[in-house]
Amino acid sequence: MAESLALIDDDNWAANLEQVIRNAQDGDTIIVPNFSVQALAERAKDELYPDKLLLFVVPENTSSEVGN
Repeated sequence: MAESLALIDDDNWAANLEQVIRNAQDGDTIIVPNFSVQALAERAKDELYPDKLLLFVVPENTSSEVGN
């Protein structure tokens, strides 16, 4: 099982989300632009491809969406 990285960018993440998840293999890491997209991506993966084992990560240097 080869691990690979995929990137969902901030500009068109909604259009690419399903395709990236569909093309991903077990063990792949998918980089998402923020924590909101991470939560939505994990939910979409669970709904569409519940048997896939994927990791969604937000880069450390991204501006977080922390409430006050």
